Amino acid sequence: MREKLSGLLEQWQVGGLPSRYEIESTALELLEWKQTAGISGLWNQPPSMITATLDDALGKGIEIIQMFAEIAGINVTPLGIMQSPETIVTECNKRLPHLLGLTVLRSDAYEDLEYIGHNIPPNTLLIVGGGPFLQSDPELAVRAKVHLVANDVAAFIRFILDFKPP
Repeated sequence: MREKLSGLLEQWQVGGLPSRYEIESTALELLEWKQTAGISGLWNQPPSMITATLDDALGKGIEIIQMFAEIAGINVTPLGIMQSPETIVTECNKRLPHLLGLTVLRSDAYEDLEYIGHNIPPNTLLIVGGGPFLQSDPELAVRAKVHLVANDVAAFIRFILDFKPP
């Protein structure tokens, strides 16, 4: 699995990220290969992840992240789209996931993001995608205790290849 994901990153580094459709197709092929080969994932004890969107009504980006998390062997619990910060925090404190993956699109969601970052369990790493405002305001990511701003699916894959659950 590690070789497949690393090879995919190398391919994308040379040729650039493909279209969303091609990324989804690749993910589906990898999921099928994983199932056929009987591979569980990158870890002996699979980590857990909760995913949600704060303000993204479509959730296309989080779907791709969920697919690649499952390919890697992460147990994913999707909360769905347009979740309140309170719901996200409650679920994280109840389930104690290793990772929380969020998409945040609006720059006015910074208070919600900070609330989440300060109220999830200390061992839950916050990964945020979809927020160009985080790239332009790196201090917001620090204030909100964001562990990774994933600019694209490749950044997320690089992260999970190096991730070592506690």
